[in-house]
Amino acid sequence: MDERSRSKQKHITHFRSICLCALSTYTVQKKTTNNNIT
Repeated sequence: MDERSRSKQKHITHFRSICLCALSTYTVQKKTTNNNIT
C-alpha cells in the first residue's frame, strides 16, 4: 500500500512538471505571436 501511494505521488509530481513546462511554452509562444501582430 505504501509503495503504491509513493509511486502515485511520483506520477502526480511528474504530471505537474509536464503541465508547468507546457504552460510556460504556451505563454512564450503567445507572447511571440502577439509581438508579431503588433
